[in-house]
Amino acid sequence: MIDVEISRAAEADLIDLWLHISADDDAAADRQLDHFDRVFRLLATQPLMGVDRSAMLQEGVRSFVVDHHLVFYRVDAKLRILRVLHGTRDWMAVLGESNAGAA
Repeated sequence: MIDVEISRAAEADLIDLWLHISADDDAAADRQLDHFDRVFRLLATQPLMGVDRSAMLQEGVRSFVVDHHLVFYRVDAKLRILRVLHGTRDWMAVLGESNAGAA
């Protein structure tokens, strides 16, 4: 298993998600973040599970669906979590604006 590194942008995405869910239920928000952590560890053991987004974004960027979210990541010496975006968001625009694929 390779190490997992979470970008500042992905960390902010996860905090926003926690805040949104915790408005109704702190325990549910904690469970959701725990779920993402388990998925990140799974991806660290099988990093090619996700869809290759090199043609749409930048070389080496992949995505993986987690519930209603897309996890965008890159694999080199580490699994680098770039963003965690809700599936209804215009992720192409978000990733283009933030240049998250370059992180």
